[in-house]
Amino acid sequence: MSFVSQNIEKLRLRRKLTREELAGRLSVTSEEVSSWENDEAQPDIDTLVSLAGVLNTDIAALTGEPPARKKDVRRLLIACGLLLVLGLALYFLTPFAARMKSNYYMMTPTLLIGAYLLPLFWLVLGWALMQALGVAGVAKRGRALLSRPLHIAVLIVVLLYAALMLPFFIETVYILSEELRAMKDPSLYPGGLSYSYQTPLFLQRIEMWLLNAVSRQPMIFILPGIIFWLSKPPKRQK
Repeated sequence: MSFVSQNIEKLRLRRKLTREELAGRLSVTSEEVSSWENDEAQPDIDTLVSLAGVLNTDIAALTGEPPARKKDVRRLLIACGLLLVLGLALYFLTPFAARMKSNYYMMTPTLLIGAYLLPLFWLVLGWALMQALGVAGVAKRGRALLSRPLHIAVLIVVLLYAALMLPFFIETVYILSEELRAMKDPSLYPGGLSYSYQTPLFLQRIEMWLLNAVSRQPMIFILPGIIFWLSKPPKRQK
C-alpha cells in the first residue's frame, strides 16, 4: 500500500468523514475515493490539491511517509539488532555449553541457554516477523474481537514465566560462577563443589516443570511474540 492511500484514509478518518462525504466535497464518486484508499488508483495533482484543502492539510502530508510508519521501521531495526545480538550469543555460547557438559559435567550453561536465551530469541523473532509484515502493509494489528484482553493476557503470561524463573536464574548464575572458580583453582574446594537450591520445594518443582517444557520446544515462544503484536490495539485517532 502506498503512502498516499494510507494518508488519505487516515486523514479522512481523523476529520470524521465518510467516503461518500469526502467524495461529495471533491465532486467525485465514492468509488474513486475507495480506489485511492485501496491503492487501486492515484489522484492527480489537481485532486491532491483539493484533497489537501478538504482535509485541512498540505500535499506533503498526503504524499509523505507517515510518522507512525517511521517509528515502526525504527522498532523493526531495533528488534533486528536484538535478534543479531541474541543469535551471536547462541552461536558462541551453545558450543561452550556443550563442551562444559561433556568435559566437566557442568549443566548450568545449558540450563541458562534453554531457560532464558532461546525463549527470548524466539519471542523477539515472532514479534519482529509480524512487525516486518506490518511495515510491509501485509499484516494489521488490533483486528481481533478481544484484542486488548488478549494483549494483556500474553504480557501477563510472559512476565509470569520470567518472575517464576527468576530465582532459578539467580541461583544458576551463582552456581556457574562457583563452577568456573573451581575449574580455575580446584584447591578452593578441596572436598569438591556441592550446592543445593535454596528456593522453596514447591517453586523448584514449578521451575523444573517449566524448564523441561521450554527446553524441549523453545520455539513455542514465537507464538506469544506473534500474538502480542497482532493483539495490540491500534491507537485512537486524535
